[in-house]
Amino acid sequence: ALTQIKDKYGDNVQFNYKNMPLDFHKMAMPAAQYFEAIKLVDKTKAEQFYNLVFNEQSQMHSEDYLKKATKQIGLDPQAIAKKIKSEEIQKNINYVNNNPNYDNEDYGDKIPEYLRMKRG
Repeated sequence: ALTQIKDKYGDNVQFNYKNMPLDFHKMAMPAAQYFEAIKLVDKTKAEQFYNLVFNEQSQMHSEDYLKKATKQIGLDPQAIAKKIKSEEIQKNINYVNNNPNYDNEDYGDKIPEYLRMKRG
């Protein structure tokens, strides 16, 4: 569905990915960290990473898979692994998870009420 929207509306639409890793999924936090680190380097590559990992999620059993996926999209897994340790990465993930008004603060009235994410 996202691809169809993107194809139809092109640059008139923007997607913002939010990481809300689930506590009970052992690979959720590492996947979120890799995504956020890749996003700092290249947003297009981050989207490629997201799509690859989502489509192959049954193969995601260890960090080795995330390194392989990072390499597959053309980035250096070691460089990304170093970025993961940065405070900024964890701060980005924690901000979304700990802030129920995330959408409203970032976009205000630009998002119609029926499209806003509700939590809690």
